[in-house]
Amino acid sequence: MNDVKFEPDIARDILLAMESHPGSVLLGEAPTIPGDHDYEVLCHHYHLLHEDGFIEALDYTGGDFLECIPLRMTRDGYRYLESVRNDRWYRMALHHIHKHGTPMSLRAIWEVTKSHMGLCLAFQMR
Repeated sequence: MNDVKFEPDIARDILLAMESHPGSVLLGEAPTIPGDHDYEVLCHHYHLLHEDGFIEALDYTGGDFLECIPLRMTRDGYRYLESVRNDRWYRMALHHIHKHGTPMSLRAIWEVTKSHMGLCLAFQMR
């Protein structure tokens, strides 16, 4: 678990998969996540999404033990996903965060994409 790093693309892919199959986990079907990620990597990202309030999950993580089962997206999960759905804005946010040395987190990405959306809307209203 200690070697697993946060990958924003995996978190985004998880939310996209959960959105396209709402409630499937409760029926015993895990959402299909694009890519070839091992169970530990997915559990780590489920845990991070759960900690940040973007999903509800059964989280049994502790010490070196990692087990997190996603249940559903929260309202913040849907809002975050809306802010990163546009690939161009999402990539710009990642670039901005990396360029300024801000620690990469879901909340940081959300704040940057929200500010980009706000600027775009302000220019459109002119």
